[in-house]
Amino acid sequence: MNLFNAIRSKLGRIILKSKMAGQTREKSTFNLSSARTCGVIFDATVHENYDKALKFIAYLSERGIEVDAVAYVHKRDLQPFFLPHKNIDYFSKKNISLLGIPNNPYIGDFIKKNFDLLIDICLEEYFPVEYIVSLSAASFKVGRQFKNTDQYDLMISLDENADLDFFISQVKHYLDMINH
Repeated sequence: MNLFNAIRSKLGRIILKSKMAGQTREKSTFNLSSARTCGVIFDATVHENYDKALKFIAYLSERGIEVDAVAYVHKRDLQPFFLPHKNIDYFSKKNISLLGIPNNPYIGDFIKKNFDLLIDICLEEYFPVEYIVSLSAASFKVGRQFKNTDQYDLMISLDENADLDFFISQVKHYLDMINH
């Protein structure tokens, strides 16, 4: 990482920490039977993962959970394979400030929603996603464990080579195990 990017990253993290310092959220534990609302964040850069995320969202909806989702594209422009979905908003590097902070109004609305569950199914660590998860008002946050991650209430450890299907199966497994 060059010096300019290191400074940008550091400033973005300072802003995030200052916003988190003034924030409180009501934590509560939910499972897939007790949750009524869920926010899902996923990486839609690769078409295959986009399709898997849509299937996971459909699975949650079939369980009677109201789902809103945000898809991050780790490229400048959105992918041509995206189809409009009622409850999915997309953002890309074009919608990120120089400090890595998402600057779309719908991201702010997503952060403010009091979801029972927030599930981050990104396999890679992205600061814009970390920003959203960290500031989210969701009661119970679930995501992959990364080296310096602490914004989740339930962290799932995965091998470096794990794919999205396996990660989603682990999310389902552990959320089904929780007694509420």
